[in-house]
Amino acid sequence: KLKSIKTGNSIYEKLGYSNLGIFNVFTIYLFVGISSFFAENIVNRTSLKKAMGIYSFGYSLFLIACLLTSACSGNDLFYCKSPIIYIGNLIGAITTGIACPIILSSGLQYVENLTDVTCKSRFTGTYVAMIVSSNMFGSILATFLLRYTSNFIFFLVLTILSITACLSFFLLPDNNEKKSKEPINVSESLKKLRILLQNSLVIKLCLVLVFEGIVMGIYAVYLFSVLDFTLVANLPDN
Repeated sequence: KLKSIKTGNSIYEKLGYSNLGIFNVFTIYLFVGISSFFAENIVNRTSLKKAMGIYSFGYSLFLIACLLTSACSGNDLFYCKSPIIYIGNLIGAITTGIACPIILSSGLQYVENLTDVTCKSRFTGTYVAMIVSSNMFGSILATFLLRYTSNFIFFLVLTILSITACLSFFLLPDNNEKKSKEPINVSESLKKLRILLQNSLVIKLCLVLVFEGIVMGIYAVYLFSVLDFTLVANLPDN
């Protein structure tokens, strides 16, 4: 995610929207953190396949905003004014941040509901491995698209893939879901958070995760710099 967001930030800088990518990064991860506290409550009260399908449109909205932003390069369209561009990206970033924990929780719960104790770990591991390995194929696809096509085509392909994934979730069969009919209790979620933060071991874990995030961010920037240099060095003019 960090590599793809950094790539988008570089594209935005070339389009003349300085720091818009960093603005998106901050907004996405802010709302990922907020949504994480309520994702379990939402998943337990919603059909899993509908949750995955509906909330996946959060990604699509963000990619559509990126697509429209890239279309403004050299054009004087009605939506190409800076306030509209920033508001559109803000809405897309918020929906992406809210959707991410809900989709991950729904997917894991869906796989667990389809398995029993004897094969739960195997299928859950396979599901997670497929998510992780898809990052590699996505990075390869992004490299070719950015090298041989335009920024608009890059975001267009991502938007089509995202919408296809959204619609595919609705084709999944129903499984044995145990949905809670109690209303979402925000105060209960905040109470659990307060209890967690009072645990010294949890605080130490949070510090470790913070440093891990910093290292991942630096590493992602380094990898992007290598990728960017490789693309530029292989252009016909060079």
